[in-house]
Amino acid sequence: MKWHAYLLLSALFFSSSASEAANLLLSAEDFSAPAGNDPNYVEMTVPGEGAAAPSIIGGVPANPKEWSATFGFTSAKGACTSTVIGTRVVMTAAHCVADRAKGRITVAGQSIQITCLRHPEYPLYSDLDVALCGSSQDIVLPPGKQYETISFAPLVPKIGEDLTLLGFGCRASGKNAPSGVLYLGIAKTVKRIGAYLETVGAAVCFGDSGGAAYYSKNSDQRAIIAVNSLGDISTTSSLTQTANPQVAAFFMDFSDLNNLAICGYNDDSDRCHI
Repeated sequence: MKWHAYLLLSALFFSSSASEAANLLLSAEDFSAPAGNDPNYVEMTVPGEGAAAPSIIGGVPANPKEWSATFGFTSAKGACTSTVIGTRVVMTAAHCVADRAKGRITVAGQSIQITCLRHPEYPLYSDLDVALCGSSQDIVLPPGKQYETISFAPLVPKIGEDLTLLGFGCRASGKNAPSGVLYLGIAKTVKRIGAYLETVGAAVCFGDSGGAAYYSKNSDQRAIIAVNSLGDISTTSSLTQTANPQVAAFFMDFSDLNNLAICGYNDDSDRCHI
């Protein structure tokens, strides 16, 4: 059974205004090379191809082959994590990129131009910490690998249920903590505050921001239910929920306005992870 988008009726009330919609449109100019040295330029690479991002505190090493849609990257905002959620769409945290930041994503030696758009109400509302990047052409993953799927299911997970956090950040607390390897960890959901879902257990650290938090129905199925935002660099994390009406509306508007499919919203094909 595939994950389908449980689109909240309330999300319709958060659809972009005309001015916001214009800001979510991508054009050919957005994929042109930046003029001169752009301090906001984003460089994304897949695991095993020199990812420069600094992993989950309390986590264990992840098998990169099982997470081929997960990328590390650097920008003027620092080191972060991102996830490919469609043939031409990448998700990360808004605080990891400047709005309309240009960059490139490199897979198997092929570099593809991207442009990233922050949620239009971030940073006014800091819990809406999500950004989506559109690419100039299809991002082709290794043979047999799939893009990750977004869940818009309300109230998933339930309080007390476990999530899997994924990222390239530091894997122990402390200024000089080890980093640079893709790690995953299990965290338990404790409460919802605005768009945030708070967890305890394995925690996000520097470099994990923008990575995905997954909910699994069973060992064969998983879906992204949140974006890593911030934490106390110890045991507690705050994650931006994809099912939050304002966040869900951002995903839908970005997809619809730019005709870019997102797994779990308007793409349930076999190229999307179930």
